[in-house]
Amino acid sequence: MRVLIVDDHKMFAESLGRLLESRDGSDVRYASTVAGAGPAATDHSPDVAIVDWNLPDGNGAAVTRSIHGARPGTRVLVLTGTTATNVVHLALDAGADGFLTKDRAADELFDAIDSVMRGEVSLTADALAEVLRARTAPSVDATLSERELQILVLLAAGSSNKEIADEVFLSVNTVRNHVQRICQKLDAHSRLEAVVTAVRAGLIELPVEPA
Repeated sequence: MRVLIVDDHKMFAESLGRLLESRDGSDVRYASTVAGAGPAATDHSPDVAIVDWNLPDGNGAAVTRSIHGARPGTRVLVLTGTTATNVVHLALDAGADGFLTKDRAADELFDAIDSVMRGEVSLTADALAEVLRARTAPSVDATLSERELQILVLLAAGSSNKEIADEVFLSVNTVRNHVQRICQKLDAHSRLEAVVTAVRAGLIELPVEPA
């Protein structure tokens, strides 16, 4: 796996890079600014970028847009120490595939990386709740089929394409096609944005964690 770490804290970035290299032999490269992120993505063609929010010349939203402009297929996971309440939905608006704070354990980071690499949403329950609080209900004109709504509910529960395929008795490729159509109909740039849009529009309800 090719990984780009965009963080201006060199010690943290290199420690994270060594963790990833020792875990699965990831090929890790680094950038420390918004300006450097796009060229690094072009040169390295990363599968996933792990992006800090506060950088010397901008923020993680600008990095996300820069990376997607240079290499649209790269998954972006925002990993930050900031607790600002608007950061989650700013990252989402920029097209980030996941969001995690730096106080989480390494295992949670690895799980988040694996999730975004599989094309899944990676967002903690607290972060998703913050996004839903911060956003007004959108006007959605799209008509979703019963199957698409069923898949949206499973996406909101954090299910992978494979898990959804097993649940609804479809192939993984068919599920992937359904997810792409859902995103197109909801004008969403990611699975995460599709789920948030659907919940805010009242198309589906967010699953409730058991007590």
